[in-house]
Amino acid sequence: MKFYKYSLIAALALSGALSACSDDVEYSAAAPTPGVFFPVNANISKLTIEPVAGSFDIEVARYGYTEEQTYNFTNNFSENAGFTMPASVTFAAEEMEKTVTVSYDGTTMTPGVYNLKIGFAANQPVNAFGETELNIAVTLPEPVEVLPWNDLGECTFTDPFISQGLYSGLPKLTYNVHIEESGDTPGLYRLVAPYGSAFAQAWLAGTGEELPAEAYDSADELYLEIHAEDPEKVYILPQIIGVTLDADGVMMCMNLAGLRISNIMNDSEIPDENKEAEIAKLDEDYFGTLKDGVLTLPNRTSLVAFPYSTDTEVQGNAYYGNTNGAVKMIVMPGVVAGDYAAEAQYLGQFTNNNTGETLAIGTFSFGEDVVAAKAGIVWAATGTSVVQGITDGTYTGAVDIDLNDPTASFPVYAAGTHTIAVVTYNESGEVAESSEVTFSCQLYNDENAWNTLGEAAFADGWILGSFFRLQDGDIYDYAYPVVAQESKSKPGLYRFKDVWGPNSPVGGNNLTPDNSTDLYIDASDPEFIMIIPQFSGVTFSENGTVTVTNYEGYYFNSGNSKEAILSQIGQSTTLKDGIFTVDPPLFMISAAPGKLYGGQNPAMIQLPEPENAGDENADAQVTAKAVKASRLSTFKSRFVINRNAGLVSDKNNGSHHLVKANKANIQVIK
Repeated sequence: MKFYKYSLIAALALSGALSACSDDVEYSAAAPTPGVFFPVNANISKLTIEPVAGSFDIEVARYGYTEEQTYNFTNNFSENAGFTMPASVTFAAEEMEKTVTVSYDGTTMTPGVYNLKIGFAANQPVNAFGETELNIAVTLPEPVEVLPWNDLGECTFTDPFISQGLYSGLPKLTYNVHIEESGDTPGLYRLVAPYGSAFAQAWLAGTGEELPAEAYDSADELYLEIHAEDPEKVYILPQIIGVTLDADGVMMCMNLAGLRISNIMNDSEIPDENKEAEIAKLDEDYFGTLKDGVLTLPNRTSLVAFPYSTDTEVQGNAYYGNTNGAVKMIVMPGVVAGDYAAEAQYLGQFTNNNTGETLAIGTFSFGEDVVAAKAGIVWAATGTSVVQGITDGTYTGAVDIDLNDPTASFPVYAAGTHTIAVVTYNESGEVAESSEVTFSCQLYNDENAWNTLGEAAFADGWILGSFFRLQDGDIYDYAYPVVAQESKSKPGLYRFKDVWGPNSPVGGNNLTPDNSTDLYIDASDPEFIMIIPQFSGVTFSENGTVTVTNYEGYYFNSGNSKEAILSQIGQSTTLKDGIFTVDPPLFMISAAPGKLYGGQNPAMIQLPEPENAGDENADAQVTAKAVKASRLSTFKSRFVINRNAGLVSDKNNGSHHLVKANKANIQVIK
């Protein structure tokens, strides 16, 4: 233990320069006398030690001598067993300062305060301007009793990380493990070997396969800690669970709140004093809840990562574990939880040729204690918004499910990925559990469901603006016409026909079976315009297939709420004066899963003018009348393939962190 020491020369120079401030009295200090001393303010007066063997240093100095000298110490260590120090100190020629080590063995000492005194033996020259004796109070505190973990008994554990959607085809794994609560931190729990032999037995019973010892915690030595100190905000920090099921490697688990908290605590750019405030800002939907002895993780909040080592820092991407709905992760010992489970299944779609309207058909099965159920559909890869909307009453399209005939139909307005979600209610009328099923839906014979508006001008910032280098001009100068339609059933939902089809400049790269790709833009809420990730049909050999989106659609597709997206990202897409502006237009490529890219130019689409409208807006950057059919052939002769396209353009300067759900790319707002 090293302490700061003052300069001996400066200290003595100061002692010889003291003078009174009065003009009437002149005074100067006497010259310092030669001798040994303890420098003023260079040594400690109080020290707390641990019950281990250790040491600390004291500083000794001399003045007025330059030859080699030895000085003897005195101390009261005979009264303070456990402390030792040299009997003397020797100064070499010209040496003026020395460090002397005092040792102690805290393992043999009794807790208490030891008042040490260290001085110089009699008949030795001592400099009176320094300290002639050191008095040091050394405290060995009473040992802090580490309270044990208290075994609460066996709880019912439902695995939320592996068998709830991360790996398709696995049955839900539910089994019993012991749960313990910390003796000194109420609400801090740990599961005893939750992925040990009990997990292996449940795996065998559910799959018929026997796991090799190296694939799980076969020694039953790992714990899973759960922070439920605040039962409304339960979090699970990243930790190794000892499972290795495939080539991805060792599994680490956490929930979304635990990942965010870990990121904040490990972020060196956030001052320590600000970290609690940053944690307090986290969305409540990221946390689990512990209510009536049941710990529940909401849908898409359990995460699994595959670190490069057994370090608990999340390296690379994480994957959503529970993509099939909320999970009752733990039912505490002695608690009887009703069976309010639900399972949703997609049966197919039906199109009314007279109206063009398409319906998705879903069917459901429920636990024996379910009293009522409601379901809905969303154009996204997760039903989070439906579950939340049904729960708080903001989802207006909810369908009451007949428990005796649990089949229902839901309107589909756009092609692509959709999710049907269902929530169940208990006897108290409270939402109990939820489930969802995600599927892909294509629209056929649906032209009667759309109003054709005419030709729109399409300036493609997604593909032309990123994968090709234009020889001159901006992307707006290369707009081309596409047919624009608006949904009859959902005003504000637009469809642009064959934007990357055979008549587009990149039609030769469209590898879909019929060369037909439509772009859907949902502007039914003008403050939150979404382009849910959609396959463009375009494929490049170096990059693979291209999927287009915008910030709002990308994050909503991941399960984030409108409020969270607008507060943390802002609005990237607007509709003003009949012109859509997407800045930046985002896309993903199959050759680089887990990465989000941005076009180097905004995408712009000008809607056709309504009939009998006045003159066109002269200020518009893209106008329909400026587009000529001949532009296409001219354009095709002017583009050059850009091999370096696809640079990341991130509105938050790279602060987003990609997370994977069910091995499909999603993004979570930081």
